[in-house]
Amino acid sequence: MIWWQYVLDYFGGDNPAWIKKGSKLRSYSRRYTEIDEIIIHESVTSTTAKAVKVLNARKLGVHYCIDRDEAGTITSHVPAKKACSHAGSGHNRRSIGIEIVNPFYAKYAKDGDKTLMGVWVHRKEYLLPYESQMKSLWKLVLWLVMRHDVPLEFPGIPNGVMRWGKIAEHRQAGLKAHHRFAHGDGTFPECYIYLRTQALSHEEAWEKTIAAASAGKRNTPLLDEELA
Repeated sequence: MIWWQYVLDYFGGDNPAWIKKGSKLRSYSRRYTEIDEIIIHESVTSTTAKAVKVLNARKLGVHYCIDRDEAGTITSHVPAKKACSHAGSGHNRRSIGIEIVNPFYAKYAKDGDKTLMGVWVHRKEYLLPYESQMKSLWKLVLWLVMRHDVPLEFPGIPNGVMRWGKIAEHRQAGLKAHHRFAHGDGTFPECYIYLRTQALSHEEAWEKTIAAASAGKRNTPLLDEELA
């Protein structure tokens, strides 16, 4: 057994108990297209149930949702062997879509929620996801990368410099925010995941992501010591 199979088994194999079964969403054939992208969305809803309702109404789908709760509950909605409409032509058949349940806009913040001001944010003030969601996202991404051999690369973060916005290189393989080619969602979680790949702890990656997202720049060197 090769080394990554041991890691896969540690994370739960093909049907890990930490991924719950969710409501079915629309899907279609990949036509044997290789999976080489993971695309991160933010739902602009407060619960997975509401996200599923919106996606169904729009005839869209994602493979996984990460709920806005203390556990960062992960639910599966479309099997990875199927494609779904979540990122537009040129991305859907080759990608896995992850929906972070987050209202996104600061106006929806409740007591205890954290917000920040960012030049990259539509309407300027962003409602942060829960830390539990970022921990779950990291675990899910590691599992997906190993299970589907998706390259753990970041087209939107060349040489460790976070680009807060759309990029021309969005068709490259790897992990990317929906913001890279469409709406403004997913960049905060993408930044966090990149920093985890740089051997940072959750606490370090969380604080550096907040610092980078609120730095007031469109391009932020993520490994700059001043971002601590």
